[in-house]
Amino acid sequence: MRLDLLLKREDFAQTFEQSFTKYLLDVFGVNSAVNWKGGSNSNTSLLANHKLNVIYSKSIDRTKLKSIVSEYAYHPNPLRRFLQETYINLATRTYLEWLFVRIRVEVNPWVNDLNGLCIIPGNHSIRIIDLKASSCRVILKEGFNAQFIQNEIYLREEYKFLPIPKLLNFDSKGLWYEEVQISALPLNRHSDHNIKNKALLEAHSNLINLYNKTLENTNTYDYLKTLEESCYNLIYKLPSVYDQKEKDRIRKVLRHLLGSIDLPSKHSIALVQSHGDFQPANILIDNTSQELYLIDWEYTAKRSLYYDALVFATECRSPQGLSERVMNIIKEIDTSWSWCNNGINSDLSKLELLIFLIEDLHVRLTELRIQSIIRKDKGLNIWMKEVEKIQWPVFVEKTSN
Repeated sequence: MRLDLLLKREDFAQTFEQSFTKYLLDVFGVNSAVNWKGGSNSNTSLLANHKLNVIYSKSIDRTKLKSIVSEYAYHPNPLRRFLQETYINLATRTYLEWLFVRIRVEVNPWVNDLNGLCIIPGNHSIRIIDLKASSCRVILKEGFNAQFIQNEIYLREEYKFLPIPKLLNFDSKGLWYEEVQISALPLNRHSDHNIKNKALLEAHSNLINLYNKTLENTNTYDYLKTLEESCYNLIYKLPSVYDQKEKDRIRKVLRHLLGSIDLPSKHSIALVQSHGDFQPANILIDNTSQELYLIDWEYTAKRSLYYDALVFATECRSPQGLSERVMNIIKEIDTSWSWCNNGINSDLSKLELLIFLIEDLHVRLTELRIQSIIRKDKGLNIWMKEVEKIQWPVFVEKTSN
């Protein structure tokens, strides 16, 4: 999530001050005061560019800075691409950056090592790139759920065959980890279809390998009951910006999904270790070697076999139009999801799609465990409206004992 959006969603200024103060003390042993808006036009302040989603010192290596933010130049529309490339070229020039920097962050006393760091704000964490060492420390934002960092560490330690940037070090409490810094572009910012198709097939192959190693069959009723209880607990614990009326609406959508399930007395579901956020932005292709990387395993968990494939196929992370995309799957217009079961089945039952939507609601609710949030998530509201629009046809359910 970009810095300009983070500042609208949460009290990011305070979160950054607390998180970065702790980082400076832990790494450099310096107890500096960090003031989000207290910096001056000097070499001892950090500069924040909201649109490029980067925080850096005035003395940073400009070539490396430009390399870090270069992905923002890519756009399928030639005019937009030209404008974005121009913006990057101007915004990273020492004598013009003042036109694009909205915030100067004071760090007192200043730490000289900051001149070689590039800071990337994120949804639950902050990435601090050491340009000299070509490494990156990912730290948990203060007040956020440590489970997201713990998930990243667990996956890398448990399933080392996965194409994830190499883990260098980590905190036993799950508050940070360090990885090799890579130079790569997301799948959706590549224009070469051959490279994109090859990377996507390789990503599928790696996930199928993960599924095969973690597959377990469990009673569907028990799984849904656990999901239901967890969702209700997350709704109850939503931050204070959500009032009772809004919580009741989310519960109503959940009941609607659960009430649409006509479950046979004995039914099992295949659960696997899912990525949790399998989308083009999390499939990276190395700029030099074209090596594949799958990143952002923050939401990994045991879910239905179809979850990752349906996240990708329905583009549910951008929920506008979700109902139409789900209907395309129901009508078998879109079968792009079928890679997850090696193409054995060419259709999905109503039950499998409903379970996917309940799982996805659970992920969205988990994302909102942010006590510093100051604005409600528009995406959840759009998601609920889209789900309410889905017209379920009559299905003959597949059963397994």
